[in-house]
Amino acid sequence: MNLKFLSVLVLMLSTFSLNAAEETKNAIELSKLPPFEWPSLAEGAKGSDGKVTSNDLQKDSRVLQFWASWCTTCGKTMIDLHQFVKSNCPSSTKFMTVNVDETIDTARAYFKHQTPEAQKLIFASYFDKEGAIAEKLLVKAIPTTLFIRNSHVILSFSAHPTEDQLNQIRSECQKP
Repeated sequence: MNLKFLSVLVLMLSTFSLNAAEETKNAIELSKLPPFEWPSLAEGAKGSDGKVTSNDLQKDSRVLQFWASWCTTCGKTMIDLHQFVKSNCPSSTKFMTVNVDETIDTARAYFKHQTPEAQKLIFASYFDKEGAIAEKLLVKAIPTTLFIRNSHVILSFSAHPTEDQLNQIRSECQKP
């Protein structure tokens, strides 16, 4: 899967005033995915801090952002979404980022050159080797944000979220 090409294409389309943000209600059920484990990008993280598994994603509500270091808007989107989730969702809603389409060393190096605020996000960042699970979750562009609740992908959109999309996340994360 060539996410870099697809992301560039999405960026080009958005430049021409087309709506690059894709909103869908997906019927993806996480329990139907093959078991997986994403290692943490935080070097030296151990135990439950050192990875997230397919079972972990089925426990709590999650806001996941799929990103890559070559994505020029991903860093800002990451910070904005993290702040939004902290301010607008219950503490049980977890924010995570998942790097795809590059090596784990490249993903880790990305954080070393970011603002202190962005550097803290490495502790909520994981690595999807070869983008295998991202592909099964229908991630077609970078960045893509998913809202997951009760083992189902509830919302999915690419590019920086619009105000309407943020309102949808706010509404969904307030539901039991």
